[in-house]
Amino acid sequence: MLGSFRLMSTVWVQPARVCGREGRFGLRLYSHLSRVAPFGLRSKIGILVFAVLVPVLGGASALVWPDVSGPDAALRLVLAFGAICAGVPLMAALLIGRLLAPLDRVNRAMDHYLETRLLPPLPQDFDDALGRLMVNTTRLMSETSVEIDAAIAEAETDPLTGLLNRRGFERMVPAKTVGTVLFVDADHFKRINDEWGHAVGDETLIAMADAISAALRSSDIVARYGGEEFAIFAKETVASRALELGERVREKVSGSVNVWRRPVTVSVGVAVSPAAVDLEVLLQAADDGVYEAKHSGRNCVAMVLPDRAA
Repeated sequence: MLGSFRLMSTVWVQPARVCGREGRFGLRLYSHLSRVAPFGLRSKIGILVFAVLVPVLGGASALVWPDVSGPDAALRLVLAFGAICAGVPLMAALLIGRLLAPLDRVNRAMDHYLETRLLPPLPQDFDDALGRLMVNTTRLMSETSVEIDAAIAEAETDPLTGLLNRRGFERMVPAKTVGTVLFVDADHFKRINDEWGHAVGDETLIAMADAISAALRSSDIVARYGGEEFAIFAKETVASRALELGERVREKVSGSVNVWRRPVTVSVGVAVSPAAVDLEVLLQAADDGVYEAKHSGRNCVAMVLPDRAA
């Protein structure tokens, strides 16, 4: 996290998307004043007021000084006094508004973060109240992102196998997709729970998850879809290769997963589409494939075309 803060502190000097032209001018003014008064916001404001007051008083003095006893001296005094009364507050307000540009920057950064969940760069190397506000805002957004990502991961992960759950699978795979969906369903899993207990059933599911993952490529997506059923998405659009993938998964499970030396077998349903189709259609076709594999004797692979499932 500290590394990300340092990275952001090196980027802020570049024009940021969340900061307009006025904001960039204000940040430059704030940066220059921070070199003179690095720790206090009040001292920065005092410097600005003093910087405005001196030229205004000088100009007013030049207006009055040439002839303080002339016939229009009173008029010049009124004009000088008016210039001081009007010029100092207006110019000071303008510059103080520019000095407070970091507040606008923080608001823009928060809006940007709420819209995009991306961390915008904020200055991280100032020590006054505005500087600490920008540091704390960055820290808050960063920690919030970590917590949100952790919550999403927890909500989309199956706690038993560590694979994605159904929600995570359907988020990772586009709603309209091209490729292959496989359903892998354990054969006679209820018998395992009834004969050996749910603890053995859980161990079997963990072993199945490991075996299925070992049979897949890194680009494939696998999830425990529900109960003893696993879902796989692969970017494979050739039917013969999709069937080979299903066979590889079936052989890997039956060859490495067993309960008291009895191999655990699976029925695999395969659905493949070389053209964009709704994910729900592919899922239904793969589920129908599992149904056919079960009725064909189990421990086999069956393919159902998506249009037939639809």
